[in-house]
Amino acid sequence: MNPAVECAERGDYKGFWEACEMFSEDWLTIYWKASCLSLGFGCEQDTAQGNRLATEILPSVLTFAEKGDAVAQHKLGVLYDYGWGVKKDDVQAAAWYRKAAEQGDAAAQCILGVMYGDGQGVEKDD
Repeated sequence: MNPAVECAERGDYKGFWEACEMFSEDWLTIYWKASCLSLGFGCEQDTAQGNRLATEILPSVLTFAEKGDAVAQHKLGVLYDYGWGVKKDDVQAAAWYRKAAEQGDAAAQCILGVMYGDGQGVEKDD
């Protein structure tokens, strides 16, 4: 994994932006840039730029997700969940989170559990 992604995953957004200067072509790094820009983590919030980046990486994320990559499945769930680079679609978000969760992605399992509790994109199940 590259240092930019490692920083983002541990919440070191200052370090993330510094490391991005060296690792900006990888789809996962661009995903984190889109997320940070959309949410204003470690930078000034810029949802338009975040959406542009998410749209740019969507084909790569989809390709990896369809090949069974749990990280890509989780991130694709996030894109649909938040409507970053795609039309917001709770059903699609839940479907991609489920695929990642079935492979042991703990964060996707947690998110999917909340979605079931709220009935977001799935039938409510307490």
